[in-house]
Amino acid sequence: MTTTLWIIDITLIALVLLQIRRRRLTLVQVLLPIALVLWAGIAYVHSVPLGGDNALVIGGFVVIGALLGAAIGFTTHMSTTDGRVMTRAGVVAAVLWVAGMGARLAFQLWATENGRLDLGRFDFQHAISNDVWPAALVLMAGATVLLRVGVILTRARRLGVDPQPSAVTGDVRA
Repeated sequence: MTTTLWIIDITLIALVLLQIRRRRLTLVQVLLPIALVLWAGIAYVHSVPLGGDNALVIGGFVVIGALLGAAIGFTTHMSTTDGRVMTRAGVVAAVLWVAGMGARLAFQLWATENGRLDLGRFDFQHAISNDVWPAALVLMAGATVLLRVGVILTRARRLGVDPQPSAVTGDVRA
C-alpha cells in the first residue's frame, strides 16, 4: 500500500473523531468525505471491470457500503440550535463508521500482503479480475459516504431546517 492510500484510509477512519463531538452541520462536514472518496476514485480506479463475476463483487460491496452509510446516517444524533442543524455521531454510528472503513483497510492490507496468493486463487476460481478490488473498495466507501450524507440532509429537512448551506458561513440553517 502506498503512503497516499494510508493517509486517505486513516483520514476517513479519523473523521469519526470529528463527528463524535456535537457540532454544526456545515458544508465542509458534508463535502470533505465526498472529496476524499472522489480523489481516491480518480487516483486508484482506472477501470470498473464488469465481466465474469466482477459485477457481483462490485454490487455486493456497494450494497454493503450503502447499508453502512444509511445505518450511520440514521444513528447520528441530530438537533437544532438557533436554527442551525447540530450533529453528533452516537456510539453505534461511530462503531459502524470505524468498522466499515477499518474493514476496507484490513482487506487492502491482506490483499496486498499475506492474502495476495489466496485472493489470486479465489479470483481465478470465480472468474474475477484482479483489478475489480480497487473499484469495489472505492465504490463501497463512496456508497457509505453518499448514503450517510443523504440520510443526514434528509433528516435535517425533516427537522424543519433547509439543508442548503449558507453562502457566508457554510452552516446548514433555517
